[in-house]
Amino acid sequence: MSIAADHLEFIDQGNGPSTVVLLHGWCCRTGDFSAQVNALSPDHRVVAIDWQDRMRARGSDRSFDGICTDIIDLLAKIDVRNPVVCGHSMGGYLASQLVTTYGFDARAILSLDATMPITDPVKTVFGAWIDQLTPENLVEFYHTIVSMHFFKPTEISDTSRSIMAGMMSRPLDEARDLLEQVCSPEFIQDYASLTTPFHFVSSGLNMISTESVITDLLPHATYERLEESGHFMTIFHPDRITGIIAGLL
Repeated sequence: MSIAADHLEFIDQGNGPSTVVLLHGWCCRTGDFSAQVNALSPDHRVVAIDWQDRMRARGSDRSFDGICTDIIDLLAKIDVRNPVVCGHSMGGYLASQLVTTYGFDARAILSLDATMPITDPVKTVFGAWIDQLTPENLVEFYHTIVSMHFFKPTEISDTSRSIMAGMMSRPLDEARDLLEQVCSPEFIQDYASLTTPFHFVSSGLNMISTESVITDLLPHATYERLEESGHFMTIFHPDRITGIIAGLL
């Protein structure tokens, strides 16, 4: 079955010897990985978890602990073992937390433009986003924040507007809660014990997570930067991201 870009539900396709688990970003969709699912599932098992919808179905628990525990329980239930775990944006934080904090056995972690580390200046930026994520400020937020931080000028199009419409259709209180957790002092950023292979892919808009910063955090990490890409690299540069994932499988 071909997956569409606006797909929201859980995906489990293919039955090859290797598995990749895909974790979408904050207020995003499993369909953000549609190109990767369609390209990789003929030869590999591809699982894309609708973690935000699952979080909503559980009720009031929006904690990273609740999300990660639910993901691990789900993967055990569907017999996923030693996969590559690929997370985009906030999904990248989840991928790292699954392994470092919860001991999930992953073949490799692939983090797609999940800004690391969360420094005080980053917290200030995220805090401003939290304040603006209200129904009254959505239009201004799109024009002043999203266009600058998420998309290259060449990516502003019907596709980018569709991405943002999908994001803004998600409950704003969930978005604020998730960002607040990332900004909290309790958010774990100690990766000293991590030995799992770790590959970071930066967009051309990410000025925080440079190669030296990532390798200072994780000396064994590998790194590449897609200068031509904005934040939504799985959509605007699908073949490049598919190739990176395939190289880890």
